[in-house]
Amino acid sequence: MFSDGLRLAMLMPFILHRCFAPCCIKSCALDSLKNRLEIRNDEVVLEVIRYWVIVAKTAKLSFSTVFTDQTYKELEECLCQEQDILIRVLICNFLTIYIVIVILFCRTV
Repeated sequence: MFSDGLRLAMLMPFILHRCFAPCCIKSCALDSLKNRLEIRNDEVVLEVIRYWVIVAKTAKLSFSTVFTDQTYKELEECLCQEQDILIRVLICNFLTIYIVIVILFCRTV
């Protein structure tokens, strides 16, 4: 049986594709994602939808009742894709935070 959260994760790509547009994102967040991912404004929405497709597929595979070698390989591939997207988005945040901490530390010393 699927939980409500899993159902939502699987439906989210369809909801986003139908209702989500660049005008729904704050301009500073849109610019930030656009720069981090090195894509155009209209591609940000497609990248978010692509990420949710991977999340839904990963969730489906995670809650599978039967695991075969092929299932494990697909799950590993989905998790690697999810990790790659998250690293592309988050690494800039971590670097920015690190630089701010170093600057603040240098000011106090």
